[in-house]
Amino acid sequence: MSWNAIMAFAVVVLSFGIGDIIAIKTKGYVSSFIFTIAIFMIFGATLHWLPPNLIEIAGLSNILITYGIVLTFVNIGSSLKFNELLAEWKTIVVSIGALIGVIIMCFTIGTLVFGREYAISAIGTICGGLGATLVTSGAAENAGRPDIAIFVTTMMTFQNLVGVPIASVCLNRACNRFIADGRMSVDEESKMKGFNIKIFPDTPPIAQGMMMYFAKLAIVGVIGSLFSQFTGLNATVCYLLMGFLFTELGFLERGSLKKSGGENLVLLGSFSYLLINFLSLTFTELLQMMFPIFGLLLLGAGIAALAAIVVGKFLKWTPWLSAAVGVTCLIGYPMTYGLAMEAVNSHIFGMDYKEEETQRLTNYVLPKMVIGGVTSVSIASVIIAAYIAPTLFK
Repeated sequence: MSWNAIMAFAVVVLSFGIGDIIAIKTKGYVSSFIFTIAIFMIFGATLHWLPPNLIEIAGLSNILITYGIVLTFVNIGSSLKFNELLAEWKTIVVSIGALIGVIIMCFTIGTLVFGREYAISAIGTICGGLGATLVTSGAAENAGRPDIAIFVTTMMTFQNLVGVPIASVCLNRACNRFIADGRMSVDEESKMKGFNIKIFPDTPPIAQGMMMYFAKLAIVGVIGSLFSQFTGLNATVCYLLMGFLFTELGFLERGSLKKSGGENLVLLGSFSYLLINFLSLTFTELLQMMFPIFGLLLLGAGIAALAAIVVGKFLKWTPWLSAAVGVTCLIGYPMTYGLAMEAVNSHIFGMDYKEEETQRLTNYVLPKMVIGGVTSVSIASVIIAAYIAPTLFK
C-alpha cells in the first residue's frame, strides 16, 4: 500500500480522536495516549499495516522540532500568574520539596533498583508531565536512544493511574480535618496586595487578529532564544521565562496560542512526536518496561508525598494536605482542579453549609492543588528535565 500525507494524517487524528472519546467516557483514567499507543503497536509493529514513518508522512514530526516547542513553552510561561504564585508561597515550597525528594530518590534507590538510565530519565516525567517529557524525549532522540524516549512517554501516560487515587484520598482526609477543626467558620482569606509590573497598554481590537497573536508569540520566542545564547541558559527554560515575563509586562496575552487558533495543531504535533517510536515497538518490548515504569512511578509518588509531609510540617500544614500537593506533579491541571472540587462537593453534599463556609473549604484546597500542579508540571519539571536529561547521554 502506498501512503500519502492525507491518508497518514487521517489515521493519526482518527486514533487521537477516538482516544479522546474514551478518555471522556472513563473520566480521564484511560488517556487518549494509551489508546493511540495500542493502535500504533497493534497495526504498526505487530500487523505492519501502518508504516513506521507514518508521523513523518503525515507531516507532523517537524511541527514540534521546528517552531512548536518554542510556541508551546512561551505559551506555558504566559499562563503563569505572578500574584497567584506569590500568594501561595507555602504551596510552592511544599511542591518543590516533593520534587527534591523525587530527584534524590531517582539518583539513589531508583538507580540501585532500576538502573541509572531508567531512573535518571524518569526524573523529569515523574516531576511533571508533557513539557518535561518532551524535553527528555528530545534529548533521548538526539542521543540515538529511542528506547528511552519510549520509556518516558509510556510513563507519562500512566501518571494519572498512580497520582489520582493518592491525591483523592489525601484531599478527602484534608477536608475532613479542616471541617473537624472548626475552620469552616474562620475567615482565612489572604490579605496580600496585588503586584503589577505591566508597562504595555492593552492590545487594541484592531491588533487582536490570529496572525498578531502568532507574531507576538514568535517575537517572545526570538527574545528567549537570544537570551539563551547570551546567558548560556537552557533554551527551553528561557522560552518559559520570557513567556512569563512578557505576559506580566502586558505585551503577551494569556492563552495567545489558543487565540491564534494554533494550539490544537501544535498539541497534535507534540503528541505525534512523542508516539513516533511506538509504531515499531512490540508488546514484548513494552512489557519489559512496565516493571521499571510502575516501580518508579509508585516509588516516586510515595517519596513525593513523604517529602511534602516533612516540608509541610515546618509550615504547619496537615500531612494529608501536604501529601495531596506533593503528588500534583503526577496529575497536573485540569485534573488538580477536578479532584479538589470533587473533594469539596463530596463534603458539602446534603449538608447545610452557608455559601461563605463552602467557599472557605474551597479556598483551602483548590488554590493549593492548582498552584502545586503549576509549580511542578509547568515550571520546575521543565527546568529539571532541561538540565538533567542531557547529562544522561554523555
